[in-house]
Amino acid sequence: MVILSRSLDISKNELARYFTSFLNSTFRLWLAEVRFVASLPVPICTAFSN
Repeated sequence: MVILSRSLDISKNELARYFTSFLNSTFRLWLAEVRFVASLPVPICTAFSN
């Protein structure tokens, strides 16, 4: 979370408050969900295939 807060130029505490208040989550849970979604296979759209 330190790297993210530095890159966004906000304090770690403010970022933690954002996760708990607006996302109803913690940084670790949010990051785990992002990683999980990124690991899912991309759905194949057959509407544009020949």
